[in-house]
Amino acid sequence: MRWFTLSFALFGCADYSMSLEAGNEYAPSDIDAQRTLRLDVIPSNASADLLPQSFWIEENWDWQNIDIELNESTTIEGTIYGFTIYPYADITLPGETVPVESQVSIEMSNKINGAVINSDEDGYFSLTIPSGVDYQMSIAPLSPQNVPYLVMEDLRFASESAPMEIDLGAGIPIYGRIVDFDPTLIATAQLIDTQTQIKGPKVDIMDNGYFQLRAPHTRSEFTIRIQGSEYSLFPTMDIPVQLAEEDTDGFRSDIEVGELDMSTVFGRVVDSNMIPYSERCTIRFESIELFNSTGHIAIETNNDVGGHYSTTLVEGRYKVSIIPPYSEDIDVAPTSLELTVDSDRIPTGDLVLPSPVTVSGNIVGLDGLPSDGTVVQFTDVNFEQRLYSTTTDPQGRFSLKLPPVLMNTSIIPPSSSSAIQNFQTDLRSYIESFEWSLQTGQPLSGVISFEGSAVPFSMIEVFQGDRKLATGLTGENGEFELQIQVEE
Repeated sequence: MRWFTLSFALFGCADYSMSLEAGNEYAPSDIDAQRTLRLDVIPSNASADLLPQSFWIEENWDWQNIDIELNESTTIEGTIYGFTIYPYADITLPGETVPVESQVSIEMSNKINGAVINSDEDGYFSLTIPSGVDYQMSIAPLSPQNVPYLVMEDLRFASESAPMEIDLGAGIPIYGRIVDFDPTLIATAQLIDTQTQIKGPKVDIMDNGYFQLRAPHTRSEFTIRIQGSEYSLFPTMDIPVQLAEEDTDGFRSDIEVGELDMSTVFGRVVDSNMIPYSERCTIRFESIELFNSTGHIAIETNNDVGGHYSTTLVEGRYKVSIIPPYSEDIDVAPTSLELTVDSDRIPTGDLVLPSPVTVSGNIVGLDGLPSDGTVVQFTDVNFEQRLYSTTTDPQGRFSLKLPPVLMNTSIIPPSSSSAIQNFQTDLRSYIESFEWSLQTGQPLSGVISFEGSAVPFSMIEVFQGDRKLATGLTGENGEFELQIQVEE
């Protein structure tokens, strides 16, 4: 295997490098390819010092003879510094280099390789990851906040890594003013890296509407996110910023929020029998469109014991979700509607929680006999992604009370001789008893090893995108054999 290295000025030692790799047998030619799979290996406690890590499985491989060699672990430690300056100016004023307490993340894209930790107040951090290439490292300052965040890509971390010294510097000022800012509202400004979505620290907006953020010199595309405190009526606004070469002294962006005309929205939550619902529901309002302002608002409120609720909204169109508390023996289900808010007072009347439905069925195995111990899972798609699960009895039967909503459904066989099945079930219409059969799918087998020795009793999980296709354990000799259903 060959390595091509580039020096990186932010590191205080040369043992770390950006890398372009040739011949990585586990790097897929296209990770978005429909039949490219991700295999996660979680070593057991018996495998000392081995960490969870992922590997790509491409379509043109022999899926019945996969040989995966785990990477050894390496500890990364270092210290983070930054240069603080006086804020809200487009010139650099006297400051000082200080330790920076930060959240440090080292991870591989679309893999479980990596770790996240907060450095201490002296800027020191230490974390352990599988050695390898194509790592992304991000530094998000926590204190002080008037220093830039940092993103480094294509990093290689070897098995023996020297301590790092990371200087965030002063960065490039990205600053401005919310020209119609209401000082009675609490809001923050934040810089987000457009490509990686790494977020910098949130900085309070001053009473006069001014803010200043610090961008790293190594990046050019950002999003300024202006947002209120949690569930605030101040809209969240994302403003794209593209730095040019001449913007070394800073970039100014003045922002106008618009008119925040308020309205009181009130009503009552009831069950399907029109009885006031006394349990505490989450009533969520998410703006589809604000009539006199840009941005997005999402707030939540709750009903009282008489089912009544009242809240204040900015004029616009909203999606309203009413979500009762989770219960294994549910008696009501979530629901949603659209609401137009265009006057001082908006009564919604009674918001009716529908009754659950009983979903039942039978599952048979590959031999045509009832399948005992098969797990049936339903996850709601449009609300809280709550998971409802049951297991078939010796006659292969199952029964479960569920909300009448769109569900992601998984059938998980009791053994790896059958494949996990994933599909959607729409429970909003009339439901009959389901009849499902276990299926074999395609065989996937191989061996997990480390330095030529088998890695026994490791958990194996196989994914296609975010869909889990299989799960199992390696045997005493590190071998595994699974059945998977790949979506074409």
